[in-house]
Amino acid sequence: GGFQSAKTELTILAFGELLSASAGCVGIVMNMTGHQKEAAQIQITSAFAISVAMVAGAWLAGTVGVACAVALGVALWNGRMWWYVRRALKLDPSILGVVAAPR
Repeated sequence: GGFQSAKTELTILAFGELLSASAGCVGIVMNMTGHQKEAAQIQITSAFAISVAMVAGAWLAGTVGVACAVALGVALWNGRMWWYVRRALKLDPSILGVVAAPR
């Protein structure tokens, strides 16, 4: 009953969100520092890639494939933003940046 029938999919999505959240608030950092065009470019290309991966995932593995595509896509989306923020702004808003010693 309830959500039990989608336990696997929800677990995959939760793991993807955990990876995504570990990047920190990179989208906000980019938008607040004048890098909104780059953020939009990353979001648009990532959303397109996630959409294609969702179709392929549905075709290959059903709902589990879609969940994997979304989880990986969202994690990579924020990973790309994190990489941009690290490179362009020399900031690390990720969980690792919070616990690492300042340089």
